[in-house]
This record gives sequence, C-alpha cells and structure tokens, in this order.
Amino acid sequence: MPDLPIESIPLPAFVVERGVIVTCNAAAQRLAAPDLIGSEFGDLFDATGDGYARLERDGAITWYRLDASESGEQHTVLATEVTDELHARAILEGLFADCFVLDDQARLAWKLTPRRRQPSSWSVDSHVIEQLHPDDLTDALQRFADALEQPGLRQSYTTRIKHPARAGLWELVSLDSVSGIADPWIDGVVICSRVNEAIDTQVDLVDSPFYSLAEAAPTGIVVVDGNRHPVYVNELARDLLGLESGTNTWIDQFSAADAQAVHAVVSAAFAGDGHKPHIARVTHDDTAVWVRVAAVPQQSRDQTVGVIVTLVDVTDVVEARADIDRLVDAMQAGSDLVLVCTPDLAITHVKGSGHEHFARLETAGLTHLADILGGERADDDNDFEVGLDQIRAGQSWRGELTIRVDDAVVPVSVLCVPRQAADGRVESFAFVARDISDLKQTQRRLAHLAMHDPLTGLTNRLGLRDELEGELARWRRGELHGLALAFIDLDDFKEINDEFGHETGDHVLREVASRLQRALRPDDVLARIGGDEFVAVLGLQATGQLALELLAERFTHAFGEPMVLGGRAVRLRASVGVVTAATTDEDHTAFLARADAAMYAAKRGGKNQVRVA
Repeated sequence: MPDLPIESIPLPAFVVERGVIVTCNAAAQRLAAPDLIGSEFGDLFDATGDGYARLERDGAITWYRLDASESGEQHTVLATEVTDELHARAILEGLFADCFVLDDQARLAWKLTPRRRQPSSWSVDSHVIEQLHPDDLTDALQRFADALEQPGLRQSYTTRIKHPARAGLWELVSLDSVSGIADPWIDGVVICSRVNEAIDTQVDLVDSPFYSLAEAAPTGIVVVDGNRHPVYVNELARDLLGLESGTNTWIDQFSAADAQAVHAVVSAAFAGDGHKPHIARVTHDDTAVWVRVAAVPQQSRDQTVGVIVTLVDVTDVVEARADIDRLVDAMQAGSDLVLVCTPDLAITHVKGSGHEHFARLETAGLTHLADILGGERADDDNDFEVGLDQIRAGQSWRGELTIRVDDAVVPVSVLCVPRQAADGRVESFAFVARDISDLKQTQRRLAHLAMHDPLTGLTNRLGLRDELEGELARWRRGELHGLALAFIDLDDFKEINDEFGHETGDHVLREVASRLQRALRPDDVLARIGGDEFVAVLGLQATGQLALELLAERFTHAFGEPMVLGGRAVRLRASVGVVTAATTDEDHTAFLARADAAMYAAKRGGKNQVRVA
C-alpha cells in the first residue's frame, strides 16, 4: 500500500510514523482541522479496543473501522465509516440474542457475534441440524423448506437450540425468519432469535420461581447443595427413581456401576469441568427405565454453591436404538426380505435380492403386504392383526408368519420397526422377514426323533402316551365302538442276541415291527417302548369275545412264519396281553399297566400265547 499514492485512495488515508501523522489525503483532511499533519494520530480517533474508533467533531460522533499496513517505521491507515453498520448491529443486539443467515442448503453463511452474551457454537458452513433439538428438527426443516419456496415469507415460532455455554443443555428460543432467497441484498434465509427460558441458579432461594417451574417441568430434577446433599427432588424424578419418601437415597436407586458414573457427573459439575451425560438403568416395581443423567453447576458470587441434576427418561430412545441395531443386522444379512410399508400395509419399498424366492418379489411390483401373507398356518393372520395394533401404536413387533411366493409357502421370522413423525404419528414401518425353512425342518426332524424309535421308525414310549391319550378321549366321546391295547414281548430274545449278535438282533426287531404293521389296520398305532417290547393301540368295531379272538389270531399269524438267521430257520415266539377299555375314568397309565399284566400272565402260562384279560 505505501507504493500507492494515498491521494488516489477515495477513503480517508493517513501515513503515521511513531504515532504522528506525517501525511494524509484530501479525504482525511476533511475529517479535522487543516493542521492535521504533525498531530498525534491518537488525538484524532478514540479507539474502543474492538477494532473500531470514533471521531467527534462539532458535537457529532462518527464511527470508523481502522485498517493498517506496515512499511518500515511507517503505517498506512485507512478509515472506513461504519456508523450505520454499528447502529444496525446495536439495534439487532437490543432486540435479539443472535442473528444468522442460512444459505439454500440450510448451512450457516453469516452470523452476528453478540457482545453481551456467550457467542453461539454454530460455525460458518455448519448445518442447522447440528444445533436444533432432535424433537424440533422436522418442524424447523419444514419451515426452512417453506421459506425457500416462498421468497419474502415471514415466520415466527419457538424451538430448542444448543445452549451456547453449557454443553448438553438446550435453550428455548423464539425465532423470527424472513426468506431473502433471490433478494440481491440478502441471498439466504435470515433468522433472529430471542431467549425465552434460562435456568434459575439461586440455590439459596428455596421459594424462587425455579422450584415452581421444576415441579411442572417434563424433566426429573434433583438439586444438590455444596455438601453433596440432595435438598430437592421434583415429582417426576421421584417417579423415575422409584422414590417413595426422602431424598438422601436418590443415587442409591442406581446399580453400583451406574451410581459411580452418576457421582462422576455430579463431581464434574462441582469442579466446573464439562462431563458427558451418563445413560443409567433404574429398575423398580419390576420395571426398567433408562435415564439420561446430566448436571450443571449453580453459581452464586462466582462460586459453585450447588448442582442441578436433570433426569430425562430415554427408555423409548434406548429401545428404539436397540430395534434399529437389530434391524440393521437383519438388513445386512443379505438374504432377508425387507419391505417398507405404510400403516395401511401399502408397500413403498422392496428389497429381496440374495434369496431364490424373495428375489422374485423384488421384481413383482408388490403394492400391498396382505397379498403375500398367509399360507399353511391358520393363526398367522390373527397373530399379525395383533402385531399391527402394536406397530400402529409406535411399538416394535416380532413374530413368525408365512409368505406366499408364487406356488411356494415360506415360513419366516419377522421384525417390524415403526418410524414415527415428530408428533408421534407412525408414518411407516420396516418389515424384515428371514427365511426359517431350514429351522422349521430341523424342528420337525427333532420332534419326530423325540416321538419315534430310531431303530424301527415306530412311535416310542413318549409318542405312545400322546397317541393313547388321544384314542381314549375319542372312545370316551363315543367316536370309537371299542378300544383295545395289546402288549407284545418277544420270548427268549436274549438268546438270539447271544447266539447271533446284536446286529442280527436289530434285524429281528425291524422284521417284527414290519410283520406287526402288516397285521394291523392303517388306523391302528404300533409302538416300540423298550428293547423287545411293542404296544399296539387298536380301535374295535365290536367288543365281544369273538372280536377279541380275531384280534389274537392277527398276532399269532404275525409270528407264524419262521425267519432265516445264520443260515437256518428260526421261529420267533411272543407273549401277548390284550385288554379293552372298560371305564371312562381310567387313564392311559392304568390302561397300559393292565395290558402289561396280561402279557406277564401269558408268559407265566407257558409263553408263546395271547392272553385276553
């Protein structure tokens, strides 16, 4: 700048050396008397220490911003008049706490830094969502969108923004905004704020308005004095902590680990150190509540005289995050079916790639969830109707359903997670379905193994109990004319095992099972309940002696043909006890015991015979 003739500069310009004006241009000469050269520069301007200086002449005050450049011992100083700018700033600061200009992407383009309060933490180029309370975000962004669409639109509303001095706390502010998009002077949305609420920190004034507000606050509040004793707990805090009376035990309502963390939050507030809020779990009356614990110091005459602890119920948030984590895990599995549905079951998004059946749904143009639900299980629709009530109420739901894909019916495990608007209304829900065909097949296989003999494939003792109870119930209802039970025990089977080995013995048992099945009707039940013991449950068309004799002949015929073992023919023999259901109060255990007794009577009578009792 010293190489540029100062006479060519339209602004007042001075060359100052050691505080003395050595030369100046004509614009500078007009600011004061003609004898300006050689005078002290400090006598002309009264600097205020914040980059501005004032000049008083003929009783009028004019404000300037001074910009200086250095060349050796000389300084060239330019004086720019900012009187109108500072007047406007003073008016804005008198009316508002902060003033901002947002660009068309809702990022901060300019802000007025206040001189009488802690400046906002909002930095240029940062986004509005970094400052707004999550619960107010949807409404605020909608208003911003309206401002972009309607240049010149003026709006007034309240919202919560981050406190400029207290991390983790919020201020309730009134906002006035005007859209200047496409305005040649203001290319953005102007927002001015006024603080509506601040925290009363006068701990020694028990009757102060703070306590009236605290009882009505939607937040649990605990006031701790300088001796670390709780002096006040509002009603909501008592409910959250499960306190019935007293205040001294408030911190003991947390688990040992959480209590230690809460102590650290309170101690940090007393020390004046910023401390991250703690999420703690409180359990009382068999109910678990998640609470966000934060603390701020109470100041009096530059001393910390107490701490205000806030308790916010964040159970819904914690549970929602858990649901989201589960949803993310499910979506990342790759082969799951993921649908996004409206509350009336209209489908807005489908993802099913990675699964042979679900991939077809992705390209099928699905429009309604009900089109693919239902199948083999009749209770599915009823189960999901109950689940829908939960989802529409804002709760997650998990269950099992079946999904139809062309001709296939796929059993699925389903997780539904609702998405709520700021007003709590459910806008949509994610429907994540995982194919559990393999699991169901394994369950059926295990259920079969639990009820059947692995050697012969017949029903085992556990399965016989269920079958026998069912047949007795049918007989009591008159659905069967009669019901017989045959207990069959192979005679001298141990000798076959000893002579021919256990493999041959297993072959004999399988052959006996096959012969008995051929001797019985399809509706009869045959079970192997022990090593060489079999039981048959038989429905009867008649109950007379002739019917029982015909039944005995069927068992005699089954053992009439010899078996070839070790190259020679061996005739199998068996003792059979047959009984019929007689009284309606007899249970399956007593019925089986009578058949067992009849079988032993046949053995005592010489074996190889049928004894009807």
